[in-house]
Amino acid sequence: MTNLNINPAPDSSESNHELQKENKELHQQIANLKKEAASHSSGLLGSEEDYRRLVEFSPDAIAIHQKGRFVYVNQAGANLIGAKNGEELVGKPLLDVVHPDYRQMVIKRATQTTQGITTSLQEEKFVRLDGRVIDVEVVAIPIQYEGQPATQVVVVDVTEKKRLAEELRANEERLRLASEAGGLGTWEWDVAADKITLSPNIQTLLGPRTGKFENNLEGFYRLVHPEDRPRVQQNLAQVLEKGEPYDIEFRLNGDGSRPVWIAARARAFFNTQGQPQRLIGVLQNITPRKQAEENLRLLVEASHILAADLDFEATLQNLALLVVPLLADWCAVDLVDKKKHLRRVVLYHSDPDRLEFARKLEERYPPHMAQEFGLVALMKAGKAVIIAEVTENNLLASAQNEEHGRLLVQLGLRSSVIIPLVARDEPLGVLSLSHAESGRQYTAEDLDLLVELGSRAALALDNALLYRKAQEAIQERENFLSVAAHELKTPVTGMRGYAQLLTRQVTKGTIRPEGLAQAVNTIYEQSNKLTQLINQLLDITRIEAGKLALNLQPTNLSEVVRSAVNIAQTTTTRHTLLFQEPASPVLIKVDALRIEQVLTNLLDNAIKYSPEGGPVEIEFGYDISEEEPIVAPGSDMGVTLQKSREKRVRLAVKDWGLGVPEEKRALIFDRYYQAHPGSYIGGMGLGLHITKQIVELHGGEIRAEFPDTGGSKFIVILSDSGLCTEI
Repeated sequence: MTNLNINPAPDSSESNHELQKENKELHQQIANLKKEAASHSSGLLGSEEDYRRLVEFSPDAIAIHQKGRFVYVNQAGANLIGAKNGEELVGKPLLDVVHPDYRQMVIKRATQTTQGITTSLQEEKFVRLDGRVIDVEVVAIPIQYEGQPATQVVVVDVTEKKRLAEELRANEERLRLASEAGGLGTWEWDVAADKITLSPNIQTLLGPRTGKFENNLEGFYRLVHPEDRPRVQQNLAQVLEKGEPYDIEFRLNGDGSRPVWIAARARAFFNTQGQPQRLIGVLQNITPRKQAEENLRLLVEASHILAADLDFEATLQNLALLVVPLLADWCAVDLVDKKKHLRRVVLYHSDPDRLEFARKLEERYPPHMAQEFGLVALMKAGKAVIIAEVTENNLLASAQNEEHGRLLVQLGLRSSVIIPLVARDEPLGVLSLSHAESGRQYTAEDLDLLVELGSRAALALDNALLYRKAQEAIQERENFLSVAAHELKTPVTGMRGYAQLLTRQVTKGTIRPEGLAQAVNTIYEQSNKLTQLINQLLDITRIEAGKLALNLQPTNLSEVVRSAVNIAQTTTTRHTLLFQEPASPVLIKVDALRIEQVLTNLLDNAIKYSPEGGPVEIEFGYDISEEEPIVAPGSDMGVTLQKSREKRVRLAVKDWGLGVPEEKRALIFDRYYQAHPGSYIGGMGLGLHITKQIVELHGGEIRAEFPDTGGSKFIVILSDSGLCTEI
């Protein structure tokens, strides 16, 4: 049998005592807990009261919304919305004060805060009770309000702040635009840190140089042109030492293009110990102003040079000295000569060796017709042309052969501009400028200056040419008066001599009939010569006044020519006038007396300039031009039309006399011109000039030919507009 050990149960009185003891301790703990809880509750109530008081009197608008409606709004919030107090808004839908554009954002935010998510600062717009829209910044946090999830928002009115920001932005934009328009940029130098800060538009202002800029003082100095650098350094040292305003103009270091001029202005700021802390200022691109000043100076100097001398070749040479090397490495001037060809009068380069090379090149390869035609076309167009880049291919294409091309390339031309010289709508020549070893390039910006320079050169050239013509006219007049006096004196002397002889013979009663006849005949001949000379003077006066009138009548020109030939033959015994009269009369509407004058002048010249005598041929009749095939416009079958025959009257006088030297042939129709001045051959140099004017007044033309066999041939053509069928 197993024995079990069983402990006796405790005495019941002892157990009750323990239970009471434990119960007392438990009640004490409960009392302590209640006391502590009461204490906590009292503190919490105090905190909530303080918080409510803080919210109520907060200068910021604070509101609590729950389930889309306001449950609390402080006074600042009421003021923001335009309500009298917060109670006026309690119960109203939240979205009533939210601008329609922002309602979806607010709904999303309310959902997030209900889920316990605090949102970041957001900008939106509210609509006040008076309808005015305001800009606000809102912070929303999730809270418990009366035991339910709610959202508390703190709202700040930023309407004025945004207005000021927008105004500031607009002002900054206006300042930026004004700075860019005026070529301005701001800069700041922190002296202690040796750090220079440039505004963004400095890059545009200074160009590619700023790409290599080290933002310190030494880097700034490297940007400055070497010739201006000492002056800039000295000026800055005075600013730092004496506090003087920084105000200086200088050039930036060259980069192969035109110099950039900068005006820098700044103010220095010092600490309490008088040490410089920083410089703040502006930079302005004054290149346009400096360029305008330089252009004006150049034009003024050019005007002085151009007005200083009326010898146009010397004047143009001085102009070239001014232009090179300031505006060009090469300068050339071509002028229109009397044959309407271009003649080079100036070629200049500052290097004598290069200049000599170019002159020898021109001597070996004179400009061919295509080159001259191109310059003439540009001159007549009257507009300057820039060849911004002259390539090797351009030079080779313009060369006359391979050697010429190689030599042209050696000149090293890089860029050219061609400026027509025009005055009083009359093209005078061409001014050509070129860059070569300098590496510069002409642009459209150069045109205004160069065209103005060309205009002033053309005006000076025109004045010089007018002066030369005036001097030549004065000399011509002096020569003419001398010749005219001699020519007029000769017949007068002859008439006077015979008149005196007759007077003496009559007085002495020794006059003989044969002597009387000779004297009277001589006086008559000399009076005719005098009359002819006087008529020439009257004709030239009428021509210059534009008052030489024609009396056009249907005329049998054959009779006019026959009469003139017969009269001329009576004046010479050493010449034979050969004339084959046409089989039928030549009928034309002309001024018969003037046409007879034309033929008489030509015959007189032929006789006068054939002192050894000999034949003088007169050709006369209708002149029919040869037919020329003309391809019909638009024809694709080779069909040709025959050019209609043009019926004209042709009159020619040919002699085998002295002729005219080749260098003088272009001048034979000029007024007062004599091919053989000072010789025993008389005349006033008016005959051919008057002849040409009369022929042209009839609508005809006159030209001279000089056969290799010697002598001269003058050909007069009268157009068919004057032809008629009956008289």
